[in-house]
Amino acid sequence: MFKKLKIKYKIYDQKKPINYQILLLKKGLLDGIVTYTPGYHKEDSLFTISEPIIAKKISVFMNVDNKFVFNSMHAIQAKSGLISTNIDLGSIQGHFAKYYLDVKRNSSNLYMLQALLEEKVDFVIWDEVVGDKIIKQKNLENKITKSMTPLHKEFIHMAFGESSGCKNRMNVINKAVRDFAPEIYDAVKKNNSKKK
Repeated sequence: MFKKLKIKYKIYDQKKPINYQILLLKKGLLDGIVTYTPGYHKEDSLFTISEPIIAKKISVFMNVDNKFVFNSMHAIQAKSGLISTNIDLGSIQGHFAKYYLDVKRNSSNLYMLQALLEEKVDFVIWDEVVGDKIIKQKNLENKITKSMTPLHKEFIHMAFGESSGCKNRMNVINKAVRDFAPEIYDAVKKNNSKKK
């Protein structure tokens, strides 16, 4: 999409946590972040934010020998689990997880996987794409399963800093985003109209 818009870019190290990337964006050391979720960060008002580019599903993964039915956060209330450090559950679910769930944050997907395989935890929470990839790479499709219902769905946007030249091209960028992911744009519009 950036090539089409003739915007130069370079790929940043994705292992760096989002809060570190936000700090660099505030300082003007990065022009933009393409994995920003508005509503979770106090910096929203400092950035120019695009239309959503992806809908990310956050899911509960479990050991097949210890699987259970998951249809809401209440299903994991009496269980213990791990959640990836880079996942934000939003204010309501994040508050519920903090006060009512036995869930700890961890930055090592390998550690989380091992804990799940050894049944040291009842579940792990991953971005669905990340979890699916780990399971496939390790050939564990018959050992690890994920819930049919996602725990959370978040819309990912691009965020541009105060000094970014992209700020002046937001009309063009947003049109390109809508053309790139029309079904996501429509889903967000529908979701926003329900809130009114």
